[in-house]
Amino acid sequence: MSQRQATRIALAAHGAPLKVLARKHRVLRSAAALACGQATGPGDMAGGDFYDQSHFIRELRHFLGMTPSAYLNDAADVARALMRQRWQAGARHPFAIWS
Repeated sequence: MSQRQATRIALAAHGAPLKVLARKHRVLRSAAALACGQATGPGDMAGGDFYDQSHFIRELRHFLGMTPSAYLNDAADVARALMRQRWQAGARHPFAIWS
C-alpha cells in the first residue's frame, strides 16, 4: 500500500491524515503517563517522544486545549480519572473506545 493510499484511508476513517493521527497518539500517550503518575511533569517528556519541554507543551495545548499545569491541577479531573481507570484495567491505550 502506498503512503498516499494509507493517507486516504486514514482521512476517510478518522478524518485526519496519518501524521496528525501519529502526533495525537503521541500526545495522548504522554497525557496518560502524566495522569497515571508515570511522569511528574512536562520535563519528563523531553527526550522521549518530544524534542524538548516546549515541544510537549505546544503539542498538548494543540490537542487537549490546555497546558500541562492546567491538565495536572484541576481542569481535567474527570478525564484523568477515566484514563487512570482504563490504564489500570489493562487497556492497550487509555483513550481507545475498545480495549
